[in-house]
Amino acid sequence: MVLFPGVFRRGNTHTLRIHVPKDIVQTYANGRRDFWIALGTSDPADANELAKIKKGEFALAFKAHRRDSQKAKGAVSTVGRPPVAIDIPRLSATLSQ
Repeated sequence: MVLFPGVFRRGNTHTLRIHVPKDIVQTYANGRRDFWIALGTSDPADANELAKIKKGEFALAFKAHRRDSQKAKGAVSTVGRPPVAIDIPRLSATLSQ
């Protein structure tokens, strides 16, 4: 099975690598360039689904960080839409069925 971009097999489990976008790397998580997240599964299909969820969570966090940074600078937000709320427990339960 083809793995989702950024998913790697480490030992018996899968891990996701998420890169912090270059435009916020200096102000997000003390300059950390990437995050390695243990997905806790050896099944490639489950790893792909969990990776999509985690990638989405980080994308929302990056978006919120940009918005908060703009507000701190006094700039007007250009997002134009409120952030999307994702019910992760419900989504995870649906995927595990």
